Amino acid sequence: MRFLVASLIIFFPLMAVAAETRLPQELMFHGKPIEPYCLASFVWIGEAKPGGDVADLQKCEISGIAHSPATHYKDGTYSSLYHDKDEPAGTPDSSIEYRYIGKMHDGTLALFMASGGGGGSGSFTFFMLIKRSGDKLSILRDITGGDRCSGAVSDMKVKNGDLWYEKALQPPDILEGTMVDTQNDPINKQISIMKDGLEASARSCFGSAHYKNDTLQYITLVGDGADQKGWTENFSYQACFNSVFRHYVAQGKTKLDEKLRHQFTRDFYTTCSKDNKL
Repeated sequence: MRFLVASLIIFFPLMAVAAETRLPQELMFHGKPIEPYCLASFVWIGEAKPGGDVADLQKCEISGIAHSPATHYKDGTYSSLYHDKDEPAGTPDSSIEYRYIGKMHDGTLALFMASGGGGGSGSFTFFMLIKRSGDKLSILRDITGGDRCSGAVSDMKVKNGDLWYEKALQPPDILEGTMVDTQNDPINKQISIMKDGLEASARSCFGSAHYKNDTLQYITLVGDGADQKGWTENFSYQACFNSVFRHYVAQGKTKLDEKLRHQFTRDFYTTCSKDNKL
């Protein structure tokens, strides 16, 4: 059985979540909050999803897996630890947690989940809409999620029936969807090539995308864009990207709407391209 491995998500500073601290009846079972472990199938990957996108509250236990009772935190988080009984002694426990974010107009629930522990370095987060039918919970839609700077989701809320959330961006993501002219323009092809010369790991947080439902509202630049050893010498366009980034930060242009994000991409191309056609 293969599990997501990650460090415990509640210690990751990007994960601010606006959560409801009182659970709706849909997240109660036999008069108590649903155990996080019962929802583990929602965040396991590949063949490790024994129930797919459905969690049967009558069948939470899995042979060979031991888990602890849930811990309830003041921010509305319910968290459990679990481990494979066959793992060597001393192997760190994995964690599973959820927070209820709010209820939509149609009665579906917005839920934040995180999977952690097991000795890995990742911090995986998930944002989804779920519904309950009898003793079963099912995912209606996976909205977004990821590992730290690689798409981690934060600051989620339900407001007047709308979903608001933020998503972490790496350097190439800041340029995503902002091609200069037409789809087939040679400049756009060059920018696509240049993106491959940028750092894009779970540690490279350079921005945050702000969404209302599925519509991007704007992005914000995060950090100071300082050159980092191991990045600028290994990625051919990273140092130049950092220079453009720092220029925008110095000018106070850290909130990029569609027009300013378009200009950021043009500035990156004109400043950094070895084959500048603008």
